[in-house]
Amino acid sequence: MPAHADFLLGINSGYHSSSDGSTKFTFNDMINHGFVGASIGSKGQLYIGQNFSYQTTTYKTTGTDKISALELGPRLNYYFNADKTVLLMLAWNPYAKGTRTTSAGATQDVSGWSYLAGLGYEIKINRAFYVGASIMYHSINLTKYEVDSTSTEVSQSYTSISPMINMSFRFR
Repeated sequence: MPAHADFLLGINSGYHSSSDGSTKFTFNDMINHGFVGASIGSKGQLYIGQNFSYQTTTYKTTGTDKISALELGPRLNYYFNADKTVLLMLAWNPYAKGTRTTSAGATQDVSGWSYLAGLGYEIKINRAFYVGASIMYHSINLTKYEVDSTSTEVSQSYTSISPMINMSFRFR
């Protein structure tokens, strides 16, 4: 019995912005989730692979704070139908590192972990290219700030639910 796997290269990209209508509170979140994976199983509906996410979050209350982070970890994509158009995405990223710029202008190295879950729909454009949309739940949990080799243990999380645009390339 010959063995084969389908391969998938995908990206989910989204931007979310909100404000209270005045200059007291604003929030901007730009996030991209990438995926490189291979199918397993006889039906080829389950893909396992590497997730990589990059986010930039800026929020303003009395001052402006900005967090940029790269996140890496395993991810599952499960397609509910044989046409592989309706999907569930789950990822856990034990690696999340980046920088935080505080409203006072100080820059800190941050680290922690993150996870995401999403539901999406993609339509087939041609044999290998699909586009669509998804709704993603993403949470990054920061556990450490570091400035000049001095680290501080923290427990801080940033969570968002946002619509995203999907693109995927699928091939054997």
